[in-house]
Amino acid sequence: MAGKSNIQEMIRFLSHNEINKRKWDATVENASNGMIYALSWYLDIVSPGWAALVEGDYEKVFPLPVKKKFGIQYVIQPPFVQQLGLFSHLAVNGKEVAEYIGSLPDRYRFMDIQLNEKNPVDGCSGKIVQRKNVLLNLYHDIPEKYYHENTRRNIRKFQKTGIGVVEDPVAAEDIIRLFAGGQGKKYGVAKAHYGILSRLLSVLGRKSLLTVCTVREGDRLISGAVFSRSYERYIFLFSAESPEGRDIHALAGIIDHFIRMHTGEKMWLDFEGSDNHDLARFYKGFGGKEVNYPRVIMNRLPHFMRWVKPV
Repeated sequence: MAGKSNIQEMIRFLSHNEINKRKWDATVENASNGMIYALSWYLDIVSPGWAALVEGDYEKVFPLPVKKKFGIQYVIQPPFVQQLGLFSHLAVNGKEVAEYIGSLPDRYRFMDIQLNEKNPVDGCSGKIVQRKNVLLNLYHDIPEKYYHENTRRNIRKFQKTGIGVVEDPVAAEDIIRLFAGGQGKKYGVAKAHYGILSRLLSVLGRKSLLTVCTVREGDRLISGAVFSRSYERYIFLFSAESPEGRDIHALAGIIDHFIRMHTGEKMWLDFEGSDNHDLARFYKGFGGKEVNYPRVIMNRLPHFMRWVKPV
């Protein structure tokens, strides 16, 4: 590529079979901004065949979830991955992040990817959109002190039912089925995503990185949520709720249960969003703070094809 900067001269593109996953994972695990989403085994599940940009001997790494459709090669954010981007032991600046984005090989004609909270972007040629996340510091002695009044009220309504929250590690598939039969139909979730989620939760469970919480009326599941551990945070990865569960605010009860179980730990609860106003208000009701992370969209398709969204 003509006109490379000094940083770009040190950045290599690696296809999937060229990546040394041992070195890759060591970099992510030791990164100041390490996240479970960027580990090789996680990427293998959600984006088979992913490629990468790597600097030097894996001092910095940038995963590329690549796909191909209609002969077009492109980079797209995979399901069940909120943040990717540049990972490094040292803090990175906006110019470095932009250099990596500018190092994407020309054959990738479209990119729509979300970077991480520690990835400022300065001088990128693509469109930058700031997305919203909510994080709750669990290192509190009295968690409900930080709850909003509406959240407290909803939790009291749930508690009055006398139904408890049960941690059930084998209930993940039940939660997927509950979602697929309700919210999944409403939002048109692709069937392939359920298979990815099932495989992901199975692996997370085997690695002891998963907590599954359920609420049942008798034997019938009415609400459930799965949380994944990721370094210094727990990620609220997936949830489902029936109309009966919503009526009694079961999900608020589940989140309250999880917070209380982990209060005092030097950890964060990552709600994975949201740009949706109502969801963000629900999450912030537990005392969380809003943080931003960048989404980068770069379209190098010919003008007559720019209306095509290659997903």
